[in-house]
Amino acid sequence: MRLIKIVFGIALLLLAVLVSAGVLFDLSVPARNHHPDTAEPAWELFTAGFFFSGMCLCGAYLLLRPAANDMAEVRCTQCGAHGGHTIAPSFKDRSRSRLAGHLGGLLLSVFYASGREQRFKCGQCGGMFYSHTAVSKAYRLLFFLFAAIILIHIYVEVSGG
Repeated sequence: MRLIKIVFGIALLLLAVLVSAGVLFDLSVPARNHHPDTAEPAWELFTAGFFFSGMCLCGAYLLLRPAANDMAEVRCTQCGAHGGHTIAPSFKDRSRSRLAGHLGGLLLSVFYASGREQRFKCGQCGGMFYSHTAVSKAYRLLFFLFAAIILIHIYVEVSGG
């Protein structure tokens, strides 16, 4: 399983490099970075390309990062203790977001649900608190990048670009 993750992580890194190189090449060639009917640069395509390469880099990070205890990075908000806490059941529906599912499909819904804070119970003070882990922060970044690509696409379609 680890070998498959490494292969897909390297593939995502290569895809990010190729997309970024293609976008930079389009920026450097003046005749190609303009719409055929206007003299304005196609900034929407460049921005979406950089956001897509950012999504590929985040996905590669999630696949290639070393296995570590994500809960060790979490600090109790009440007493400030590191470690010794357990994942507490949450009464919120973490499986998906209906609004994100309607706007961006299953992928945006999964990124949103995975990027939410997780509920923990402190082992020292017994208090319940919500906190992000390193993985949830990466998924939250993926959610924002994917949402930005969707918003850019909507803007291009509405503005007639």
